[in-house]
Amino acid sequence: MNLNVSQAKAHLGRYVSEAARGKRFILCARNRPVAELRGLATTSDTPVPLKLGVLKGRFTVPDDFNQPLREWERSFYGESET
Repeated sequence: MNLNVSQAKAHLGRYVSEAARGKRFILCARNRPVAELRGLATTSDTPVPLKLGVLKGRFTVPDDFNQPLREWERSFYGESET
């Protein structure tokens, strides 16, 4: 089904729901096809469980991770270093 961009913007939620159920849409700008809206093959109703700890041992968090970024704050707020 062809849709103009203005139609798609006005009813995007409905078209996304339909695409998730298998319907395909061609988005048109000035009646010229420019994009396709379709569901992904991996979409399912069951959530994918999170796998915690998959990056364990691959990186370390620096000790000063939660420290304020004083230099950045000074430049952001336009304060001079004194």
